[in-house]
Amino acid sequence: MKDLRELLQEHDPAKGSSSPSAEELASMRERLVAAAGDSSTPRFRPLRWVAAAAMLFVVAMSGWSWMRQGISKLPAEPVVQSEIQLEVQNEEPRRTRQVQFSTPNGTRIIWLLDSEFEV
Repeated sequence: MKDLRELLQEHDPAKGSSSPSAEELASMRERLVAAAGDSSTPRFRPLRWVAAAAMLFVVAMSGWSWMRQGISKLPAEPVVQSEIQLEVQNEEPRRTRQVQFSTPNGTRIIWLLDSEFEV
């Protein structure tokens, strides 16, 4: 089985070609520098700033409307909760049985079994 280096060398597309001369490299470099320096796009792009401002405006307005909806749902006056007194009758406590076990990962499961439970 061939290793990666041998496979890459065997299937190299530039295996038989010779490297370019210094003059060819210099002409390619000049063309690249000339193409990079010739920029027809403007440096200042107002469309991006307008789009960013519009997005910021939409986010601010949606947050404001969300806050306004939350404020309008609040009651006008605070609600006073009345105290509720429960009458406790003398009843016997219900018999329950507790079953506990835990899994190997540490999850604890607790069951309360009520003997007087009715459906």
